[in-house]
Amino acid sequence: MSETAVRHSSLDEMLSDRRAELRSPEVVMAPTQLGAARLTRYSFTRTLLRRAARDGWRSRLVEFDMDAEGRGHAVYRTDIDGRQFDFVAFTTTLDESLHTDRVIAPAWEVSGALVEGTVDDAYLARLRESVPLQEAARLDPRVLVLTRGNRSVRFYDYLVDRLAGGLQPEADKVADAGYILRSTAFYGNGKFGMRSYPGLSEEHPLQAIGATNATPRVAPPGGSKAVLGTNPLAMAVPDGEGGIAFQFDFSTSTVALGKVTMAAAAGEAIPPGWAVDAEGNPTTDPDAALGGSLLSTGGYKGYGLGLMVEVLAAGLTGSRLSVDVPPLKAPEGAPHDLGQFYVVIDPSGYSGDGFTERLSALAATIAEQPGARLPGAARLAPDTVDLEQDLWEATQALAAG
Repeated sequence: MSETAVRHSSLDEMLSDRRAELRSPEVVMAPTQLGAARLTRYSFTRTLLRRAARDGWRSRLVEFDMDAEGRGHAVYRTDIDGRQFDFVAFTTTLDESLHTDRVIAPAWEVSGALVEGTVDDAYLARLRESVPLQEAARLDPRVLVLTRGNRSVRFYDYLVDRLAGGLQPEADKVADAGYILRSTAFYGNGKFGMRSYPGLSEEHPLQAIGATNATPRVAPPGGSKAVLGTNPLAMAVPDGEGGIAFQFDFSTSTVALGKVTMAAAAGEAIPPGWAVDAEGNPTTDPDAALGGSLLSTGGYKGYGLGLMVEVLAAGLTGSRLSVDVPPLKAPEGAPHDLGQFYVVIDPSGYSGDGFTERLSALAATIAEQPGARLPGAARLAPDTVDLEQDLWEATQALAAG
């Protein structure tokens, strides 16, 4: 027996009435239209450019070493509020079969890192070995941001040929180009050994607080389908003396997804309240949880925080909603278009020195209670880590090559 999809006649009538109002794909998908939808006054790029112009940032090319095929490196230096930052870019050429817009790829034509301070020859050599590796890189806290990208297959060579001939590109061809170089990812906040955002001092010109959405993993209370990512929220509070009074970075789900995958790998049950199965039933089976959804921390309260992060990271930035984000580690498909939202607050602009005084009083009230502390403060890092023998042997084998 075949199945036939039945649609209510009133829906057909409504769609028919609206069809004349809908724009054609040629209009909606035109690069100029897509760009206009993203470039708003509140976009990160425009906000950053306004700040750079207002505060008198100065950028210049300090090193350029490329061969005839464009393989080599370049170093751009920017002066910000008495500090210097170097952006180091490494370039190579790729076979067309290796071009991809996905986050996961074996190689990229351009890779770069934003570095605190100036780069000397020895440090440049270290970056040359690590930065092109991206996720496999091992960096240090001088590196603030890591990125990579590929050139436009249909537009880049044309642009180079025109400029090399002393000509500007034709306006209609520029208008039809979605991009010249396309980044497939930006990394920061402590990944791969880089500096974490809470690790930036109070007076650091690039300090920020952030929120981001992700692949859907969290169902709403009473639901069974994931509509939100784990949607982490991070915050750092300065202590008024150049340090951090307290900081936290947590997902708005009851537990990070990694805890569930680890339990599944170990064949262990997960605690009640972490997840529901595909039918929305509570489960302690990690495999059923992976096929279902995680739950928000604190029930409706955590659900509200997750929605807040979604509105900030996806709504205000014009990025994809979590429910539309594809798996982050899938090797094929369209760009993820994740959203990230950052806000910086100068406490002195509100309560002056009173902020530090009140913060100190709050910290003292908490610290006087045995066993209590501010988030991220007075934490003792373990000096030993327990590993299963199989995992340790596998790690040793990988290290040995």
